[in-house]
Amino acid sequence: MRFPEFSGEWEKTSIGECFSKVENGLTYDTDNTSGVPVTRIETISDKSINYDRVGYANIDDKISKYEMQYGDVLFSHINSLKHIGKTAFYDAAQPLYHGMNLILLRAKKSLDSKFLYYTLNTHKFLHRCQVLANQAVNQASINTKELKSINISVPQMQEQQKISGLISLLDERIETQRKIIEDLKKLKDAISFILFTSKTCDKWELSNLATIVMGQSPSSQCYNTDNDGLPLIQGNLDITKGKLTPRLYSSEMTKKCHTGDVILTVRAPVGEVAIADFDACIGRGVCAIRPFNNNYSVLIYQFLQHYKPKWISLEQGSTFTSVSRNDIMSIKIGVSSIQAIEILNILDDKISIEDVILNNLNSQKNYLLAQMFI
Repeated sequence: MRFPEFSGEWEKTSIGECFSKVENGLTYDTDNTSGVPVTRIETISDKSINYDRVGYANIDDKISKYEMQYGDVLFSHINSLKHIGKTAFYDAAQPLYHGMNLILLRAKKSLDSKFLYYTLNTHKFLHRCQVLANQAVNQASINTKELKSINISVPQMQEQQKISGLISLLDERIETQRKIIEDLKKLKDAISFILFTSKTCDKWELSNLATIVMGQSPSSQCYNTDNDGLPLIQGNLDITKGKLTPRLYSSEMTKKCHTGDVILTVRAPVGEVAIADFDACIGRGVCAIRPFNNNYSVLIYQFLQHYKPKWISLEQGSTFTSVSRNDIMSIKIGVSSIQAIEILNILDDKISIEDVILNNLNSQKNYLLAQMFI
């Protein structure tokens, strides 16, 4: 797929011929807490540079050669196989030096660095990296020589710039959409804090609002993907954004949840929560909280969403791996009016809509990466 004003064949070349620099980074003491900011694997976050996740290196005579320039591309060459080839484009928003475990690629001046960056994000290129990667037990790696050998195709500079300009605009829109979602989540957190911690709230133990049904796993021989029996909810992998998303069915019925029950994961990770919109079989990794009054479902669900960071803080301790029925029953909920809690549901719906828009934008970008590059 091309812009109509361009024609002719793209030039076949290689990574080594497109980049003037394809190099490993500075080796430094990872215990340093001061000095200049230096990249590490965690610095690449969601195809961008996370300036909050850097290391530090002491300044010496050699370090200037590792100073990054606008347009440099960071490439993850030591990682789990599925993360080999993660990239980030350096926008020079903050000074940064090139550290270990990431390869730096600096485009030749005769080529558009953003175009080459997007080339590195195409499925074809990433697949080639994974094929070349040397696999160990827990990680894979690709060296600079292997990376330089990978063949790509490039058009004339004007077409490179037009392609990268289009996708850059889409990237800006995606980033704006992420910010919209992030702000909505912050707004919901702020409102939740007010509603559930107000001094005027009545504090009720969960045992006064609902009963708890602890899950019990059926025999693994009864698991199936043929829709035989009921959907099986076992843990956080069966919950996505407040919805039940089962992967398996069970022909053996042990413990069940019903429509309207609040499902909570009770084994590490503890705290994922959803409202059941269908009957299901529940394994020992979850419990069903069954409200005495249907109006309490939303209240309990939203409170447990607000409570989730407390589970996480407890889980960071070495001994905390699960919660008991008594632990859950004794939770004290600040009970605001159901009408006030409904605001949180409205925000959840808004966040879901914005998530769909974000997913559509990412799909558009992936389509362009697949169709505009040879």
